[in-house]
Amino acid sequence: MYSDIFSKSQVLWVPHCNGLLYMITANSSTEAAAITTTTVHYHKLGTSQSDDLTVAKISKGEPVKGQTVRLKMALTEDSKFLIFTKNVNIISNGKMSKNNSVVYMRISSNHLEQLSSSDASAKMMTLINSLDHDLKFLGSSGNKFYFLLLKIKQRIVEIDMENNSKANWVTILEDDSDRITHAAIINSEYMVVVTRPMKQNSKYELGLQPSMLKIRRLIDGNVWRTLELDRGTLIDITTTPNDTVILLQFSVVLYSANFYTVDISVETLKPKPLYWNVNGTYSMEIVTKTEFHKRKDGNELPIRIHYEQGFKRNGNGVMLLHFTRGDGISIASFSLIPFLKTFKGSVAVASFPSTNVKTQSTNITFEDIHETIHFLLEKNYTSATHLAISTWDSKLNGIVAESVNKQPNLFGAFMLVDPLGEKPGYYTGMAQYAESIHNIKLPSDEKLQYPAILVSNTKDPATMMYVAELQHKIGCSEKQLNPILMTSNNKFEDRTYLKGLVSDMLSFMSFALNV
Repeated sequence: MYSDIFSKSQVLWVPHCNGLLYMITANSSTEAAAITTTTVHYHKLGTSQSDDLTVAKISKGEPVKGQTVRLKMALTEDSKFLIFTKNVNIISNGKMSKNNSVVYMRISSNHLEQLSSSDASAKMMTLINSLDHDLKFLGSSGNKFYFLLLKIKQRIVEIDMENNSKANWVTILEDDSDRITHAAIINSEYMVVVTRPMKQNSKYELGLQPSMLKIRRLIDGNVWRTLELDRGTLIDITTTPNDTVILLQFSVVLYSANFYTVDISVETLKPKPLYWNVNGTYSMEIVTKTEFHKRKDGNELPIRIHYEQGFKRNGNGVMLLHFTRGDGISIASFSLIPFLKTFKGSVAVASFPSTNVKTQSTNITFEDIHETIHFLLEKNYTSATHLAISTWDSKLNGIVAESVNKQPNLFGAFMLVDPLGEKPGYYTGMAQYAESIHNIKLPSDEKLQYPAILVSNTKDPATMMYVAELQHKIGCSEKQLNPILMTSNNKFEDRTYLKGLVSDMLSFMSFALNV
């Protein structure tokens, strides 16, 4: 069955003849040894599986202890060449080495359809014989292939199939102050390259700089279009033959979408979010603005704020303020859409620098949390009574909890949520600030309310004590009316937990902020 094959195989769409290419790996035993062979098959839509053609056979050789072999295939946009990248990792004496190679075969749409099983042993041509690091096939233009070489200093090279010795490889681009993270070929005419700064600049702290997408002409190497990417961690770039639209996939936290389309034919590149529902795709005009708050150390804290087109900054809007470090954690599909459609407000993501590796210090204090909130209040994005804060970061939860305890009048609600569902490590930051967060005091002004508190799914002793202290000091006070809620959902499994968590957060905010 195709469902069994496709779940274990790489599948390629062949646009010129409405068919699919897929791989099957099988072991065959002889008296001498067991040989692993991968066969590539072609299936034309509308035909029986029994009519599928065997396009190629590639032997992985005899199994060797300490050696792993991975085979990837790619099809050029014009469907004229089928590329096979063979990644061989060898572990010996505790050290790992690589011996990678690339072969290709010349095909065409007609050739695929006319191919017989006897043609399966068609001659493979070697493009790269031996390479001691990984590489990624980007695309082709005529007889030239483009690869991203994945090593300490990454570079993009052009290899002419007629003159493919390493001495004749042409370096198109390599790392300097920017790191090449993604690249792809578009319509055999352009190369899209995404880079990320490796050095601190004057505007951003190290680790918080957005990536830069540049479209280069292959004919002369000149940059044609540029776009700053501030929507999280880029996962993949997808291009379509004979089309000017590319698809960007992000791993995001509290961003408007996972997928964006970009039309490179337009002079000013603008990512358009792509959403799915039961009726297909739909669009929603979301504005993303980055505000910069100057911290006491002189560095600027980027705060990305998202709201629907038409949002008015009058100081009364509902805001969910999420604190994270660096790009945040990579949990996709927590979309802004339910929040923005429900509350008509805004979502802000304040990205502090990542932890200092040497000192394991975040260099973040509760004053930083307070200053960030004052900054947003002064900008009239929200009011204290309409502000809910949250963090999914194990290094920040204790700091954020301390900031609530130090100045409770700045918040309407605080959500201490574990996005992974009882996974070890999330609540470790609470123990570090136990003395401060357990010293809970009623607001000095009897008219003030302590923020509503939501704590999800914890068995951590320090956090349990925090909830107990909240209940004892705040929950038992007749003058304090805001709820203290601790939920216990199922463990993380196929995003079911995450969906329930988002539902809990939205319901809690609606009740706690009275909106």
